Amino acid sequence: MLLFIQPEKQLFLLSRCPDNFYKKLAEKVKKQAYVQNAWLPIGKVKDDALHACYEGQEFQETIQIVDAEKNTHALTVRLFVYRSNENTLRIEKRLKKEEERLQADKAVLEKKVFACAEDAESAAREFAGAKHRNLIDIETTVCSKTTETLGRGRIGKNPRPAKTKTLWYVHVRIIGPNEKRVRQAQDNAESFVLITTAPKSNSSQKVTRKGHKLVPAKQSAP
Repeated sequence: MLLFIQPEKQLFLLSRCPDNFYKKLAEKVKKQAYVQNAWLPIGKVKDDALHACYEGQEFQETIQIVDAEKNTHALTVRLFVYRSNENTLRIEKRLKKEEERLQADKAVLEKKVFACAEDAESAAREFAGAKHRNLIDIETTVCSKTTETLGRGRIGKNPRPAKTKTLWYVHVRIIGPNEKRVRQAQDNAESFVLITTAPKSNSSQKVTRKGHKLVPAKQSAP
């Protein structure tokens, strides 16, 4: 992302801050915001029950930028962390879908029969590995079942020993939502960061239909 700033023309940058921008700056200020927990109410896009309610915090950071001549300059930027309550239901829906998918995948895996312990353990690791980013924790267990098979016909004076056969299975236990991952997912879903090069005296906050933006301080918010 390029940071353009021309103070003489009152031309400043305002953009959503990408998660991977400048040493994960957005992630840094998000964490600070949730630690400080000093949210200021901003309002709604529209005052009805269908629209989300927003609140935010402001931070200031100094970053290093390189100009066209490859000279390095220090630039002070302002970052606004906003959060709303509109994504709470999305996390609840995600948890429900994950559980339904886990139940279906669990049923498929537990029906499989393995001829050796190594194959069963490999399948258990693969299953757990594919679900490690889920919000719901699981536990896999490898178990075995041994059966005896007797020879056909009448048992003679010197009967043959019974044949044994061991088969292996994978059992999956669904533990439940991981509180830490759920909280992190909620934080990521409900919040975003805007970055601007505009000085504080040149802008104010307001909510618009298109989201959050900075408007000149001389303008009055509707």
